Amino acid sequence: MPLHIRRGLRKLEFDSAANPRAPTEEALVEFVTDAPLDVGTTACVPLGRRNGVLRELVGIVQLVDSKQLGTQRREYRYRVRGAVTAAGAS
Repeated sequence: MPLHIRRGLRKLEFDSAANPRAPTEEALVEFVTDAPLDVGTTACVPLGRRNGVLRELVGIVQLVDSKQLGTQRREYRYRVRGAVTAAGAS
C-alpha cells in the first residue's frame, strides 16, 4: 500500500512539455516530511483533475536532502518521478 502524500509539496514538474508526442505524461514531485521514510517506500501523490479524470503519480521515493531545523526538528526532502495515471489505475 503506497504512502499518500497530501502535504509538504515543494515542487511539481510535468515532462510532457519537453516531448508532446510521448504516449504517457511523466511528472516529478518533491515533498518534505518531518520523519525519515524507509528505503523503497512507494508514494502516491494526487495531481487533481484533467478532462474530468482524477490523476495521480505513484513511484518510489528518493531522498534528496535533509537538514536540521533547530535542536529538536529535522526536515527530509524527497523526490518521486513516474507516469501520471488515472487515480486507482496503478
